[in-house]
Amino acid sequence: MKTFGRILTLAAWMLLLSACGWFRPRPTPPPKPTPTAMPSFKEALRQAEQELRTQGTVTLRLHESQINQAIERLLAQQSSSGQTLPVHNVRVYFRDGQIQMYAQVDTDLGTMDAYVALSVYAQNGKVYVQVQKATLGPLPMPGSMLDPWVEKLQAYLEQWSQHYYVEEVQIQDGWLLLKARVR
Repeated sequence: MKTFGRILTLAAWMLLLSACGWFRPRPTPPPKPTPTAMPSFKEALRQAEQELRTQGTVTLRLHESQINQAIERLLAQQSSSGQTLPVHNVRVYFRDGQIQMYAQVDTDLGTMDAYVALSVYAQNGKVYVQVQKATLGPLPMPGSMLDPWVEKLQAYLEQWSQHYYVEEVQIQDGWLLLKARVR
């Protein structure tokens, strides 16, 4: 009888840990580029804008490691200025036609894993972002948490779209490709 009780207790703990995402596989981190391997995120954007001005068209190629490096710098800058965000260990992946973001978020209940999958597409010269899936721990992330971030991102993309006509956005194998021309 004691053995059955122990097995039942163990099974209950395994079920609880599974529900909390304890056994959920996590993606492997993207390779970090060496400084000479590829330009930084800011440098890639600067080069793309220069190419747009001189040639009128551009294909912007961003690797997920460039984005991750930019996010690390941004979080470090905010931390050094005393503005800490409840988000850390942020990782961005360009996979399956989506921007997939993983992070750890500090909440009142402790640190939880967060996941957000975004689809990005071009329509009528503008770039649009749509949330495909968002979870915080084992539960769906509430829209009230996501909406302000998505609105800020969409506002930034809207400013960019005022000057440039985006023809195509592709996400594949760690790369985001954006084809645009001057309006």
